[in-house]
Amino acid sequence: MITMEKMVEYDIRGDIAFIKPNSNIDESNSWQFQEILRNVIDQGVVMIIVDLHLVEYMSSATLGIAAASTDRLEGLGGGSTSVT
Repeated sequence: MITMEKMVEYDIRGDIAFIKPNSNIDESNSWQFQEILRNVIDQGVVMIIVDLHLVEYMSSATLGIAAASTDRLEGLGGGSTSVT
């Protein structure tokens, strides 16, 4: 399990990334979320599962980041980004 600034934990198992933000994601920290998504995709992940159980607020910019990541995965022949 890898942690970035204690805001987001993620784990890669095969070609699936499990991402778990530990706090709200707004304009001040959405760049960290974006960097993690880029990083896992660059490592060959074809599916991303995001666990939002600990997130009470997510900015619209963060939703845009997730959508862009889904487009990138599909462009690489991968699956999609799932949010739980």
